Amino acid sequence: MSINGFFFDVLWANVDAFDMSSERVDDANVSLRGFIVSVTSASEMALHWGATREQMVARNILFDEDEHYVAQLVAETTPA
Repeated sequence: MSINGFFFDVLWANVDAFDMSSERVDDANVSLRGFIVSVTSASEMALHWGATREQMVARNILFDEDEHYVAQLVAETTPA
């Protein structure tokens, strides 16, 4: 396993522990939303970790192979 694989395994297993919603911070004006931009393709990631692209995107893992990942990141983080 590569060092990147190790960190992905740790993040994937603990992604819910990083939830810093405003309820946890106790300040409605504060929130934290993190994203991972993977240079590894979604299909290769699926082979190694058994997660679909949709499952990874649902956990804020974006792929630089997707030409629209920057627009998706902006859309996900810009207040309505």
